[in-house]
Amino acid sequence: MPAINVTRLAENPHVSVNGIREDTSSRGKDLAGSIIIATFADGSSETLIWEAFDPYTNGGVIGTDVRMSNGFYLHDLTTTKLLTSVQIDLAPSSSVFDSTVFEDIDPDGPSTPGSKYGFPFVVADAYADLAGDIDVTYSGIVNLAGRPADGDLYTTMRLDFTGLAAGGLLGTLQWNSDIDTMRDAGDLIPTQTEQPGDLIDFNAFGVYGFQIGRQDFGDFEVSTDGLTLEQDSQSWDQLLGDFTVDADTRLQFDFLSDVAGEIHGIMFTNGANLSQSTTLQFLGSQTYGIQAHNDYVVGSGVQSYDIRVGDYFTGNFDRIVFLTDDDRNVGATSVWSNVSLDGAAPLSQPDLEAFDFAAFGVSGFQTGRQDYGDYTISSDGMSLEQDSQSWEQLLGDFTVDANTRLQFDFSTDVAGEIHGIMFTNGAKLAQSTTLQFLGSQKYGIQAHNDYTVGSGVQSYDIRLGDFFTGDFDRIVFLTDDDANAGAKSTWTNVKLDGATPLPQPELDTIDFSSFSLSGFQPGRQDIGDASVSANGLTLQQESQSWEQLLGNFTVGTNTRLQFDFSTDIAGEIHGIMFTNGENLSQSTTIQFLGSQRYGIQSHNDYVVGSGVQSYDIRVGEHFTGDFDRIVFLTDDDAYVGATSTWSNVQFDVDFF
Repeated sequence: MPAINVTRLAENPHVSVNGIREDTSSRGKDLAGSIIIATFADGSSETLIWEAFDPYTNGGVIGTDVRMSNGFYLHDLTTTKLLTSVQIDLAPSSSVFDSTVFEDIDPDGPSTPGSKYGFPFVVADAYADLAGDIDVTYSGIVNLAGRPADGDLYTTMRLDFTGLAAGGLLGTLQWNSDIDTMRDAGDLIPTQTEQPGDLIDFNAFGVYGFQIGRQDFGDFEVSTDGLTLEQDSQSWDQLLGDFTVDADTRLQFDFLSDVAGEIHGIMFTNGANLSQSTTLQFLGSQTYGIQAHNDYVVGSGVQSYDIRVGDYFTGNFDRIVFLTDDDRNVGATSVWSNVSLDGAAPLSQPDLEAFDFAAFGVSGFQTGRQDYGDYTISSDGMSLEQDSQSWEQLLGDFTVDANTRLQFDFSTDVAGEIHGIMFTNGAKLAQSTTLQFLGSQKYGIQAHNDYTVGSGVQSYDIRLGDFFTGDFDRIVFLTDDDANAGAKSTWTNVKLDGATPLPQPELDTIDFSSFSLSGFQPGRQDIGDASVSANGLTLQQESQSWEQLLGNFTVGTNTRLQFDFSTDIAGEIHGIMFTNGENLSQSTTIQFLGSQRYGIQSHNDYVVGSGVQSYDIRVGEHFTGDFDRIVFLTDDDAYVGATSTWSNVQFDVDFF
């Protein structure tokens, strides 16, 4: 015998003024007008109207793949196609299911006066070998006028056969279920339910794709008044906010579809996580989630739902997802309108200021390895425009927690391999904390890799905590274009919770005239001339000049070096070396220009004749330690007349 799981829902209430007729033994002919909805495993369905087969006893329905009948006792069902559910709505026949076994004279039992003895759905003994479960859901609760509902009478019964061994019912089934008929025809009146709360304004909440690229591929459209969400094939769209479901929480909405996919439903969840146990399904060929309301018939027009969600689950959720799953691309659609949910509150909009790129300061990331391209900042500091192979970083304190929001506008007309934003520490690539938005090469998190080249400005609002959390000392805007296709990126109005620019260090400017300036390895390295400006702020070197400043120099993790550099003629090496004694130290030399590679190449990007270029270098990213000299070098073994001009050289005050 299959297990029978009974659920009674206190929704879609009806009232009877004159009650049940004295003869409570309803026959098949009494059910004329009842609506039968049979749903099959292939997603198709039949809606049939019950007819009286004779004037005295029998009635039923005859469809293409299903037929039902009843006389006085057993109900007979035959299906020639795998049947997943059948719903029987008795309200049009002024009849009800009497679903409890209590007598109406039992003071301790929930039984409506006049209903006498009832009983719920039970399978006939001949089907004792049927394996699995049958879920029975009663809805359309009925009460007598002037008396609250006793909880035994319901207009509608839905049988869910997906728990059977075959995943549905094929062949025949007999069952019994007590049915009473009202004394007067038409005496089952839908009662006015409590008015819904405020309708959800989809525009106010903001609609975002859920698991973009994994679940969400389709398009959606929100009506101008914000009250309707229309989804196309394979569209999973979420509203972020605070959603508390308790025992009394009501969800009300109107639903419409002309083409069925695998799943049409609403999911309550936290983070970017699928949650079958908190998904309500209303239509579809694939069974997923709670099935008590999986009764929509394609093409039947708008159907209104009023669901007591707390009958199925309770809890706190940070999003609800409207889903039109259509893996087979049959063109499924869903229209959700007039959605009301008790206590739903949109995610509070963070009070964010857009980044001023000029205030943060933009510098190349892994210059010479990743960053070769140019960039420009708009005059108001709100936009960063990158050219091909530009990786630009903002240094600061960036904390990402579960609720951190990143908002920005993005556009491009030419795609490279990767367009994205990376959160990292130090000069390290971090694929797991990179968000990609476009590109021929997949890199990092793909949930928002949905930009279409040439589509203009697209706005993003991303809950970073769905993907990662942590503390970072930089974010990197990257336009990777190894193929030199001319890729570009424009990032505008970038906002991030809790972003703090790297504090501008308290710097001392080197007065070259106050140091004991001398040649480094005279006669071996230092052969050229050098001069210091009258104000001591500029050092000018001629061909093959290696000049050192002696002192106590400490490089810590956050030590900054800033200066201006220019030259019109390039030698083999133009750079700055940190060392102890008269020792060459390639690992602590930073090169900016030259035909010979020597030392750290991250900033080897100066173009001869381009005039003064300003550098701001976090030296501690490359090395740390204590040194007794720094050497400014213009190496020119070929004697081409190389020069270097170093001006406004500044270090942290604790550097000396």
